[in-house]
Amino acid sequence: MRVLVISNFYPPFHRSGYELGCHDIVNSLKNRQHHIKVLTSTHGIKGTQVDGNIHRVMTKDFKDTPDWKDVFLKEFINQTIFKKICLDFRPEVSFFFNLSHVSVSLYSIAEEIGLPTCSYYANNWFMTRENDQWHRLWPEGERGFKILRFLTRRFRLLPPPRAFPSTFSIFTSGYLKNLAIELKTAASDAMVIPWGIDPERFSYKSQPNPEPSRLLYVGQIQPDEGIDDIIKTLSLLHRKCGQSTISLTIAGDEKSSSDYVAYLKNLADNLGVMPYLSFIGSVPPKDMPNLYHAHDILITSSHSEQSSGRTLLEAMSSGTAIVSAATECSSEILENEINALLFPRYNLDLFAEQIQRLLEDNELRESIRMKARKTVEGKYRMEQSIDSIEKALRKTAEKTKRGDQTKIAQFVPSSGEHHQDASMEYLVGRVKRWLTWGKFMVFIRILLRPKFLLQVLKKIYQKTTALTPHSIYRIIFNIYFFFNGQRRKTSTSDPHQTQNILVVQLADIGDVILSSPFLRELRRFYPAAWIGLVVQPRMINLVEKCPYVDKVMAFDWRAAKHWNSYRLGSPRWWIQSSRSAKRNLWKRHLDMAISTRWNEDPCQAATLILLYTSGAVQQVAYKETSADHKPFGWRDLNRLITRGPSRGFPKHEVEHQLDILRYLGGTPQDTHLEIWTSEEDEHVARTIINDYDIAERDLTIAFAPGATWSFRRWPSDRFIELGNWLQENYNAYVLIFAGKDEQNLALEIERGLQKEKTINLAGKTTLREMASILKHCKLFVGNDSGPLHIASAAGVPVVGFYGPGEYRRFKPWGMKHEVLRLGLPCSPCSQNCIFCEPRCIKGITAVQAKNCLARQLPSVLDPS
Repeated sequence: MRVLVISNFYPPFHRSGYELGCHDIVNSLKNRQHHIKVLTSTHGIKGTQVDGNIHRVMTKDFKDTPDWKDVFLKEFINQTIFKKICLDFRPEVSFFFNLSHVSVSLYSIAEEIGLPTCSYYANNWFMTRENDQWHRLWPEGERGFKILRFLTRRFRLLPPPRAFPSTFSIFTSGYLKNLAIELKTAASDAMVIPWGIDPERFSYKSQPNPEPSRLLYVGQIQPDEGIDDIIKTLSLLHRKCGQSTISLTIAGDEKSSSDYVAYLKNLADNLGVMPYLSFIGSVPPKDMPNLYHAHDILITSSHSEQSSGRTLLEAMSSGTAIVSAATECSSEILENEINALLFPRYNLDLFAEQIQRLLEDNELRESIRMKARKTVEGKYRMEQSIDSIEKALRKTAEKTKRGDQTKIAQFVPSSGEHHQDASMEYLVGRVKRWLTWGKFMVFIRILLRPKFLLQVLKKIYQKTTALTPHSIYRIIFNIYFFFNGQRRKTSTSDPHQTQNILVVQLADIGDVILSSPFLRELRRFYPAAWIGLVVQPRMINLVEKCPYVDKVMAFDWRAAKHWNSYRLGSPRWWIQSSRSAKRNLWKRHLDMAISTRWNEDPCQAATLILLYTSGAVQQVAYKETSADHKPFGWRDLNRLITRGPSRGFPKHEVEHQLDILRYLGGTPQDTHLEIWTSEEDEHVARTIINDYDIAERDLTIAFAPGATWSFRRWPSDRFIELGNWLQENYNAYVLIFAGKDEQNLALEIERGLQKEKTINLAGKTTLREMASILKHCKLFVGNDSGPLHIASAAGVPVVGFYGPGEYRRFKPWGMKHEVLRLGLPCSPCSQNCIFCEPRCIKGITAVQAKNCLARQLPSVLDPS
């Protein structure tokens, strides 16, 4: 059987789970006398390369925001190459693996020419096919980019598919299949064929180390893989468990995320475990069996649900014991206490405890190793996997008639009537000439459009209104501060000389809560200083009881019209901040003003203006590096900053803020969150609890179904399904928290639950009263929003649903929480989702939530 395999990447130039799996499948099919041709991208090489049956000729994405001409040229090359290979090779079936970063439109071509197609999904890339650059470029409706439509017809390209291709689908896990069916991207007859492993190649280590001490991580070095949690767990083993000789080897491509690697090494150094940590880079496949044999325990702590499981199977076959985070994918392979030890994600204490059990209990470790090997031999042998794949390919080829070669030839672009076999170089040159002409036509059309001049004038006006006050006010304030003595040259590096400090935190609920460790440690570092705090007016209730600040002030930066567009500052902010500073700050003669914000956005612009007008000797904030300098960009606002750390890898918000303190010379001693309530708040909480006759032993669970942005909201019907499950199986009380503008959402959920076991508090409490009530709850379930961080600060275990938000920076802070997220390649997108619905949050099923709560509830019900 002739099989055309298409994959965006292919070994040896890129070696993650699915590429290695694709390579193994190709070789196995070749060994069974099938004729295979692999079509892949030029990733890792310069130019194109044809090596036997491997054609590295497709062009991959150029950059995040490419020019339309580059996208068209890439699409022309990929579509033309695919058509030519189909014409020359005449495949009986096409076998697609992953088309992200190349061309999703190849599906359309296969369908158009009648080529039988089978798809193999090892991760969730299929959920983000619209992120394809050709798809995003293509104009919708009849009107739009006319030159693009003309060139597409001229060179016989196909537009991107508007519906997901109706191909026969194979998934490596039941979880991925169910997810695809849920999102209507796969039919119910799709197959589940897990990866296959060759047990002879990954032979069993019959003589394990009697004194195990070597831990191993294998995989991509990316934030979603939770390697920072692994390093923190290594530190716990050294500090709390007395395992001072334990070492960790990290095997993976360090070049794929150099910023993250630098962060990991800095984290290990701060925790004192760098001497026990080794980064060995990407290991060739032939050396992998020896790598497993040289280590005692494989550990994983994935933060997302897209692990293919190949690494787990290789380690299980090799006799390397496994400690893994419990995910939907891994749980299909691993059984806790049978062939592995599992732990809830983010619970690092239990992670360390499970590793310690395997290190100290030789009998348990030997039992897990043996049963893991038997699992591979019984369910995951390569022969079994290839048998199923071969059967699926034959079924696909027989079900659909083979493509008509004449029809295929009609889709191959030509250089003219007598040049059907023109070379790719000639065709590409011809396309480039047409694109040059097309670019000129587009430019002329833009110039002639009536709106063009208005857009230019609008941009000039926005820039002028931002930069003019920026320049004028700086001159005025410099003169005033000079004669007033407020710009005195005084060192503030010594905490004993620093008398007055201003902290500005103008963000929303979650950010303010995550500032509590910074405020506490700032007070510890400057014990005698006066510390003022500026927040939004609606945040006053949240911080007015903070014991670490002497005064809380309000600044309503959102009062400016169109505030979200003023990235370089609004004239109104200069006026507002000068009035506020004159009233509250100038008499203080501030030594230092600090911005806790890491982002470059309008909120930071307002913050920097407030810092400058405060009259402080030094304005401390995150700065761009010199490499980030852009004329008339954020550099203009950086001039308002006296000093501060440079932005680097996006860490958790708590870490970002504490890095400012480290920059100032302080050493944080305690990083736990705090929420400051009063006796009146606690009284309100006790009254509500008593009014509903909720006893201490009762299971009370808080629901927070709202979020500022609707795309962050887990569907309300799933909250209802989850609440009914909790009430029917655990006799739980459900308390619903939401803002005043989310009362309809809360009411909808309340109506779907048991009336006598449901308490709707939407819009009925202040933020502090909410915190006081949450202290009486056993568990919090909610979206990525402010109430989630309030619950975390109140000491309540959290189960959070994360979609398009910045998960790395705003995940729950602490070790007893768990997050459900898909980790799609397009996340985070903030408020710029490319889809018509939030697939990242809708992809979290009620079954996943129930499984997560089932893992959390035993420790909640019996804390001992």
